[in-house]
Amino acid sequence: MGNEALISKKELLERYSISYGALYRWKRKGLIPEEWFIKKATVTGQETFFPRETVCKRIELIQSQKEDTL
Repeated sequence: MGNEALISKKELLERYSISYGALYRWKRKGLIPEEWFIKKATVTGQETFFPRETVCKRIELIQSQKEDTL
C-alpha cells in the first residue's frame, strides 16, 4: 500500500454518494480498517485520505452486498 495513489474523504463520499455517517459506521464495524484513514496536513487544515484502489474496491463490495440484502 506504500505508494498507492490517495483519494480524499470528500472525493470518496461524492464518488459513491455515501454519507460521512455511513463511512464511519463501516469503520466501527471493521469493514474499513483504521489504518486506511490517512490524516494529512493540507492548506485547509488536516484532511483524511484513503488508499484509492483499496478503499474503492471495498466500498464497491460493501455497496453490492448491501443491495443484495434489500
